[in-house]
Amino acid sequence: MSTVHLAVIGETLKHSLSPEIHKYMYRQLGIEGTYEKIELCPEEVCNVVELMKEKKLMGLNVTMPYKEAVMAYLDELGEDAKAIGAVNTIHLKDGKAYGYNSDHIGIRYMFELQNVSVKGKNVVILGNGGAACAVIYAMKNGGAAKVTVVARTIEKAEKLKERFSYIECLTYEDELFGDILINTTPVGMYPNEGESVVEREVIRTFKAAADIVYNPFMTEFLNIAKEEGLKIVTGLSMLVGQAIRSEEIWFGQEIDYRLGNAIHEELSRLF
Repeated sequence: MSTVHLAVIGETLKHSLSPEIHKYMYRQLGIEGTYEKIELCPEEVCNVVELMKEKKLMGLNVTMPYKEAVMAYLDELGEDAKAIGAVNTIHLKDGKAYGYNSDHIGIRYMFELQNVSVKGKNVVILGNGGAACAVIYAMKNGGAAKVTVVARTIEKAEKLKERFSYIECLTYEDELFGDILINTTPVGMYPNEGESVVEREVIRTFKAAADIVYNPFMTEFLNIAKEEGLKIVTGLSMLVGQAIRSEEIWFGQEIDYRLGNAIHEELSRLF
């Protein structure tokens, strides 16, 4: 195989770990390739396919805030991207741009890595943004018995019912309880460490807690959960899992997800 060229696009990518993850996989899979960061302003997103052709990029990862915006400029969308309403993986093949969402696979992987099953569980999701959509989709596909979305207003939570009719909706003022609590908000993300989106009294009523924030590796939300004896699931493994799925899409082959365990261990040392 000749040298492949991949990249990640976003608005601010200074702290992105995507190049490290994909270059590690290149080495393990025997692939000769490059992976770069490309920062775009909102006005440039409409030219994403032309950019790929110009730079001879076979694939792109898309990060916030462009996962929804890029959809309008692609030729075809995968079923997962349509269901979630966002694209984080683009594959340029035979001159056509295909959009997929590998975030939900990363979410499933992060739970599997920590041996936390969502099947038959009551899952409560904090936040109603794009990340929450991928989590909802992953939880439903994983067999969760009940999925509840918590937002600052009931109107914001119920907005998601238009896409996911099966969810329950609550606000932070309501009593929250269940089996698994998942933070999809940016609360606690660098540089605002030390903050948790909900209080200790809420967290302690659950059995497991997950945070899709990966910087810091252990958020305040997860620190509290650990102190309260909950099983914890860190966000770094989601990043690794979605990256593996992206490479499966680009290279058209199955990859052993156990490869991600070593990547996760290596990257966790960076924090």
